[in-house]
This record gives sequence, C-alpha cells and structure tokens, in this order.
Amino acid sequence: MKVSRRVFLVFLIAAFILSDYASVLGQEQGIGRYQYYSPKQNSTGLNPETEIVIRYGKQIDANTISDESLQVSGEFSGKHTGRFTLSKDQLTLIFKPDQYFSPAEKVSVQLKVGIKTRAGEDLPLFGYTFKIRQKLYGDFNQELFENSGIQTKSAINAGNTDSGSGNAISYTDIPPPTIIYSKGATPDNIMTVLEKQPNDYLYLFNNKGTLLFAKKTPHKVSNFKPHSTGIASYFDHVIKGHIVIDSLLNPVDTLFMKNGYKPDAHDVLMLANGHIILEAYDPQLVDMSVVVEGGNPAATVVGLVIQELDQNRDLVFEWRSWDHFKITDTYNYLLASLVEYVHCNSLDADTDSTLIFSSRNLSEITKINRSTGDIMWRLGGKNNEFVFQNDTRGFSAQHSVMKQKNGSLTIFDNGNGFEPIYSRGIEYKIDELYKTVNLTAEYRLDPDVFAYVTGNLQRLDNENTFIFWGSILSETGHIITEYDPYGKLTFKARFDPLFYPTYAAYRTKWDHSVFSLGSDTINFVDVVQGDSVYHDVNVINHTNRTVTLTSALGNDRGFKIQNLPLLIAPLGSVALGVQFCPKSSGSFSDVLTLYQETDSSVIGRQMVVFGKSVIKTGIYDERVSDIEIFPNPVKKILEIKSSKIIDCISIYDLSGRILKTLHNPGYIYTIDIESFDYGFYILVATFSDKTKSVQRIIKQ
Repeated sequence: MKVSRRVFLVFLIAAFILSDYASVLGQEQGIGRYQYYSPKQNSTGLNPETEIVIRYGKQIDANTISDESLQVSGEFSGKHTGRFTLSKDQLTLIFKPDQYFSPAEKVSVQLKVGIKTRAGEDLPLFGYTFKIRQKLYGDFNQELFENSGIQTKSAINAGNTDSGSGNAISYTDIPPPTIIYSKGATPDNIMTVLEKQPNDYLYLFNNKGTLLFAKKTPHKVSNFKPHSTGIASYFDHVIKGHIVIDSLLNPVDTLFMKNGYKPDAHDVLMLANGHIILEAYDPQLVDMSVVVEGGNPAATVVGLVIQELDQNRDLVFEWRSWDHFKITDTYNYLLASLVEYVHCNSLDADTDSTLIFSSRNLSEITKINRSTGDIMWRLGGKNNEFVFQNDTRGFSAQHSVMKQKNGSLTIFDNGNGFEPIYSRGIEYKIDELYKTVNLTAEYRLDPDVFAYVTGNLQRLDNENTFIFWGSILSETGHIITEYDPYGKLTFKARFDPLFYPTYAAYRTKWDHSVFSLGSDTINFVDVVQGDSVYHDVNVINHTNRTVTLTSALGNDRGFKIQNLPLLIAPLGSVALGVQFCPKSSGSFSDVLTLYQETDSSVIGRQMVVFGKSVIKTGIYDERVSDIEIFPNPVKKILEIKSSKIIDCISIYDLSGRILKTLHNPGYIYTIDIESFDYGFYILVATFSDKTKSVQRIIKQ
C-alpha cells in the first residue's frame, strides 16, 4: 500500500511538471498565431524604453482590456505596471510601461485570459522573452553619417531655426543657380536645402532660378521635403526630429520616434491616413571577432529601426534589421571599429500594408510586409533574389528607390565600386512573382559624372523625371535635371560650388502663402513714352504677424514698385503702387518679385507685368486753361469743370472711334467710364464759341 502511494505521488508530480511544460510550450507557440508582435521572441539589444506591440489581425473589444491583461516582468527590475491600450483602428494592442527596463535584463511577457475580439473570440494565450541592451557609455544614438554625405556641424540655439543675428538677409545674399536649359520643364517649384557656410538654408526656387523662399538656420538641417498633404518637413540635427511646417511657414508638428530611438534625417513618410513612417540608426556594441576573423571585439555596429506611428502617434509597427539581416550582408569594411552595415536612405509605402526601403551599404532594395514584419523580397546585394535580364551592371550604393504607378521601380544609382564608374538614374520593370527585372529607362549626364554620395530621382505627375545628381566628384557645382517621358532634357541647373544642395531636391507644387497679391498680372496699355502710369495692387497678409515688403526684383524694363518698405498688418491688406514709365515705344513685359527680408528669411511673391508704349504726338499738347479734368488717371467717374460753356464732349480711342458723346451745354460734367478698358483715350470739348480743348485721359 505504501509503495502504491509513493508511485501515485511520483506520477502526480510528473503529471504536474508535464502539464506546466505543455502550458509554457503552448503559450510560446501561441505567440506564433498572432499576425504581428514586437519585440520579437528572443530579440536582443532592445532599448530600456521599449513598448510592446501585439496585433492579432482582428478588431479587439476594448471593454475586455485592462492594464493587468498583460504581465510584464524584468529579470532585475521586477514586475512592470503600465498602460495597456488599443490603437485607433482597434487592431493593435500597445503596452506602455510606467518605468524603463534595466540594462542587460531579460524581459518576460505573458498574456492573461480575458481579452476578446469584437466577434467574441478569445485571444490565444502566449508567453515569450526578449533582452534589453547592455548599458552604453556616451551618446551612441548620435547621427553616424561618415558615409552618407550629411556631415553634422556644431549645434547652436537648439530647437530654434532663427539666427537672431539682427541683420536682415537679402535675396542678393543668396546666389541663384545657373539655369543652363529650360524648355518644356514642369512649371512647379524646386525645394531643397542649400549649404553656404556657416549656415544651411531651406530653399525654394522656380524654373528661372528666382528665389521664392529661403530660411537661414544656425545649425545643421537637411531633407526639406514636400508631402502630399500640402505641408513640408525638414530634419533638425539639434533636436533630432522632423519639423513639419504649413504654407504659412508655421511649425505645426515635430516628428519623433518611440522606444528611445532618435529619427534619422534621410527620410520620413506622412501617409494619407495620418500615419507616419520614420527610420533610425541603431548603434550596438558588438564583438565582431565572433562574426568575422580579425573583427574588433568592441566594435560599434549600426543597425536600422523602422517605425510606423498612427494618427495618435501610438507605435503600431517596428522593424529591426537585427531580427532579419546579417551583419555580413554588408559591403562595409567589417574589421573597422565602426561598422554601419545597413544605412537606409529612402522609404516608400508601396501599398497600405507594405514598405520598400533602400539600404545603401547592402546595395539592396527590400520589401517588407507592414502587417506582419516579414520580408517579401530582396533585390540586389549579397541576398539578391532576382534575375537582371538586360542590365549586367545592376546598382550600387543607391538612393531614392520608389515604386511608380505603373509598377516599375525608379532608383538613383550612385554606382560606387563599378567600372567604369558613373552615376545614373534607372527604371526597372519588376516582376515580383517570377523575380525578374528589366531595365526600361536610363538617365546619364553627358559627360558622365560620379556622385559618391547623396542624390535622388523623382517621377512627376506628368511622367517627367526629375534628378538631383548628388555630390559630384570632379565637378564645379551640383546639378539638377529634368527629362520628358521620352528621355529628352527639359531642364538643367547648376549650383555655385560654394552654395549647393546637400542631400536631395524635389520638384513640388508646394509654395508659401504668407502673402498674396489681389492680381498677379498687370497690363499697362498705350502709355505715352516718357509718361508715368500707376496701378494699385492689393497685397494680402494671411498670417497673424506683420509682413513687411522690403524690396523688389525686376529687369528694369520701365516697371517699378512704389512705396517700399510696405507694412501689412496681421490678416490685413494694403495697396501697392506699380509704375510703368517707358523710355521708348513698343511692347514690354517683366516679372517682378516682391520680397519680405528678415534676419533669418527671405520670402518672395511674383507678378507678371505687361506694357505698351506709344510715341508722343502734337495733339496731346493742345491745352486750354479754361477746362479742368480730374481725377486723371481715372478708375470710374471722370469730372469736368470749365469756365466757359461746353456745348459738346466726345471721348475717342486711339483709332479715332467715338466711344461716348454728351450734348448738354453747361459748365460741370460727370462721365462714368468704368466700362472702358485700361489705357489711353482722347477727350475733345467743344465750347459755345466754337473753340475746342483736346485732353489726354488715362483709364486705370
């Protein structure tokens, strides 16, 4: 009987152990039933600020969630309380710990019973672990741009892009690019960041090279980029975030990342659904001697982190290169103390659930599924899955990879390491099912150039192709070109070698709306040579701050701007005088640019002016002192006073055609000529004594 009890007890203990093991195993397998989760099971090197993201793939019943639904414990820090919330679309569970995890500790995550989908389905239970990075010394999350062409300068006035110098900058301080060719170019603006030591400039100009907006920054900025939502962003290297501005040049948002990562300057996506996608460089201390023979045992290896934040700026997706790429996939030197093995430099949301990104140091283009985090394919590099059917060269150290509406991929191929060495823009027709690519377009400068870093290619809405050719070696100044759909050049600009784009340039419809003009076209008709004629143009200030027009730029063809400087109150408007004073007869035209110049910015707005000048003749000198005509120039009502009785008044155009006649004898007259076109007319007054007075009138 005693033996039987002992056997039963042993059996009971064994059954309990096996049951517990089966439960743990089941929970570990349970995480695999989820569409997506982060951090990944057994991931290492996570930041102490890490949040936990879980997506089952079905909408969750928010009423079944509590802060205690997820049990999170650190090996050293113990149990972690936090907020367990649901994303705006009700698909993604997010656990935000109240305190950071401890360095080098293992973190256990376990889902408790009770969470249900909106259809009433119980979420599978799971349990898994990940590990926090070791403690780092120094600022290892700094920008590491040794191979990127974006060199960090000293930081001044962090978070403030006003120079505060007190000395107004002028449009004359900023040398325009040289427009080498422009015929058939897309009539949109061009946006970039220009470097002119010791400052950077946010910069917007048009096809004539005319400055429309420039903002001087006291420290490093980069990637001034337009977005389809009508706003623009640029990266500030001091605050380490993307600053978003509207057309009034007001900052409306600053984009940062979660989990302790600092965004990288190279790219940011602002999607139509309100989500944003950002990337970060992730330095880790790695013993490279176990990765490659001769490797540095204390190397800094820089990985990649991509995050997607929803409309509420909650983290709903994170992808880490450490979980998917091998360090040895890189073409970077593996024996160095610093190994930047990925170096992502462009992002493109292919669809609502996928992402294509470019990894320069892998010479690879990768497509991932944003719903699951899985790699869908790898093009180029050591892990290439595609057959290049008609391009034996391929691409290397590329930038600016974009999926086009026709399904093709466009790339700016820097071409590092190739012989012969040159950079080019390329387009591939890609078959994602059969894994083939075909070269369908190639853009090269004549003669060839080599941009060892930077550069980008943009396909425009009219199917033209816009290219910034990057940091060109053996070239005096950087170059921008545009080509029509048949590869014909439509635009080419070259920049001063001391004042040049630093990373990318974009063709864009984006423009400022700080102030506008009531009319952007003025037509002066039949102005007598040597006379001066004025038109008033309404200038409207759309901001809550005073706008001061300080100067104007034109080509000195007889058109001038009056009453500058001109102050315009917040949300107010003021009439601006435009003068036409022709020095010879003929037809003239010009483009006048009005500027507001401050100590940190120059803002411009343009108007087109036309003028026709006629030769002065004797008829205009026939004056009689007995008659007075006012106002002249006139807009609507012309008033006439005479010391003698007028029998008849006639108004002629320059062809001699009578437009209006009055037969009312008297001394005072008013004539409504509002319906007359702008220009020059002749008034003939016939008095009762049969004498006449011939006067010139100008209709505004």
